[in-house]
Amino acid sequence: YMESPEEEAVVSTQSTGNPSPATQPANSPLSVHKQAFYSTSSCVAALALNCADSREYQSVITKLLDNLKSKDMSCSVRLFALLTLGGIGKYRDLSEHQDLQKVIMSSFNSPTEEVKSAASYALGNVSVGNLTLYLPFILGEIQSNPKRQYLLLHSLKEVITSMSDHEENITVLKNYVPDIWNLLVRYMESPEEGSRKIVAACLGKLMLIDHESLLPKLLEYRSSASPFARSTVVTAIKYTVKEEPQPIDPMLRQYIGQFLSLLEDEDLNVRRMALVTLNSTAHNKPALIRDHMEEILPNLYKETTIKLKREVEMGPFKYPVDDALDNRKAAFECMYTVLQNCMDRVNIFQFLDHIEIGLKDVPDIKMLTYLMVLRLIHINLTL
Repeated sequence: YMESPEEEAVVSTQSTGNPSPATQPANSPLSVHKQAFYSTSSCVAALALNCADSREYQSVITKLLDNLKSKDMSCSVRLFALLTLGGIGKYRDLSEHQDLQKVIMSSFNSPTEEVKSAASYALGNVSVGNLTLYLPFILGEIQSNPKRQYLLLHSLKEVITSMSDHEENITVLKNYVPDIWNLLVRYMESPEEGSRKIVAACLGKLMLIDHESLLPKLLEYRSSASPFARSTVVTAIKYTVKEEPQPIDPMLRQYIGQFLSLLEDEDLNVRRMALVTLNSTAHNKPALIRDHMEEILPNLYKETTIKLKREVEMGPFKYPVDDALDNRKAAFECMYTVLQNCMDRVNIFQFLDHIEIGLKDVPDIKMLTYLMVLRLIHINLTL
């Protein structure tokens, strides 16, 4: 059974040759759109996991590993093999294949971004199958391999996300929470914004596992001297807010006002990340911020008026740049969300004053204010 579907998938990816213009850009190294690989690999992984004959199951794993070891295999085959191994390893311990870890790590050196991303995904999901063996390895590699840090942080995120799905897995992961926390806070101040965002996502998801001890600890870093650390802290809160009820919600309602006080931060980027978190919270769970709107709204309105214009020279030309534009866009997006979900906490006349300001701004912001005007008209007609 299993060799047939898997081999057919491999043959199809090898024989396709150049990418089809209908599915991929001409310069893509993949034979079809990458989403097709995720879908196909999920199907093959499910079939393998439900295979009654253990010999056929093992033959699939061996074939996938052989494809990754071969230097002649295309990027499409490598991508498919990595995604399938990740899909299998998430639910079954693959540690008996002693070369698995080495083979996956070798894919981190691929010249193709899609393959490196798939290797990160595979390492994280395989770790779920044997946390004791693979998680300490990931934590060690993050510290010892700066060049691979971003991909390895993604692997760690896969582990935390997957393990937080079931109470039984959460109990197991709690044994590693102190080590994971200590590592993540070390990289809060990373100069790379991409790494900080992954660290924030990991911190936020980790707090869903052990919020009683971690949320107060995170609050301490709100007053860090590093603006990078402060932006990571407030971004982490965004990942703790979900639409469905969570055990963290009562405690988060108590603390969220202190985190959102970073809307007053002196650093432009910290304020922008605070606005993003505010918008996400107002959209997903407005009840968390309703009692804090009196303190939040003045800082939100203030951000709609700040402009930091300068000229940038590029050769003989000068171009105007507004460093505060992204913050103003984020502020008006927040206003739109607040209007939808927290209307009862808004002084409509103050709100209209700042809509008027937005009508005189750049086109993107004007469009947001038009939407808010339409929303207000609709609300007034229904009253």
